[in-house]
Amino acid sequence: MSTVTALVRSLKAEARKTAGLPGAWLGAVLAIVLPLLIEYYTNHDLAARLTAGDPNAPTQLDSVGIIGLYVGTTGIVVLAVSVVVSEYASDPRTNGASSSSQQVVTTMLVQPRRGASVAAKLLVVLGAATVLLAVAWTATYSLCRHLLGSNVPFEPVPCWMLTGILTWWVFSAMAAMALAMATRSALVSMTVLVAMSTMISPGVLLIKSTDAARFLPDAAAVRLIASPTTLNYDRLVELLSIPMAAAVCAAWAGGCAAVCCWVWMRRDA
Repeated sequence: MSTVTALVRSLKAEARKTAGLPGAWLGAVLAIVLPLLIEYYTNHDLAARLTAGDPNAPTQLDSVGIIGLYVGTTGIVVLAVSVVVSEYASDPRTNGASSSSQQVVTTMLVQPRRGASVAAKLLVVLGAATVLLAVAWTATYSLCRHLLGSNVPFEPVPCWMLTGILTWWVFSAMAAMALAMATRSALVSMTVLVAMSTMISPGVLLIKSTDAARFLPDAAAVRLIASPTTLNYDRLVELLSIPMAAAVCAAWAGGCAAVCCWVWMRRDA
């Protein structure tokens, strides 16, 4: 069997397997619904405040559409982790304590080429992240257009912002998969990455104290989606150009993908 044939076969299998995972569907729903909830909660009265002349309202326009999609990373993390930990779930029809009852054994038997298998997992998650971001952005844009009318700040479409969000989603997915493969557990990866997506970015906090923080993935991602109201914005702009920030995020994502491949190909089932 050629490498291309093995990869195509693995892609089809992984796509079907992912579509059958409740955790993957939960992650997809969270990736779309969370941005909508966040945007509605933060902006439902913004149009009225702008009309009333609230001096703080115009500054809030800078973050419209960004915060929601950033928090939507939680869904991508859940989806990515589900794809990995499902391999180590025991078959309920057999003894759960036996490693031979795990799905990973079947995966290795059906597709012994581990490189094709792990590449298919990464590509399926990457494709899912891209599609979900497109859906989440379309839904978020529609909601913001409904809430803000002519005040919506998306003219033209903020391509760099969407690129930054996608880069952060991809990094988070790759990092979640790497941690889940290394630990065979969802706990560590979900705790660390969900916290990074819902709290103030550690890299943005540290960048005020050390220039080396610009090489952290969260600091680079924030630079891609930052506005003048972002914490330590001037320092971020000074230390990171947009191309450099994109390169930093891509390097981290590539590194995490490499870790996924290394762990999957070397570990016994």
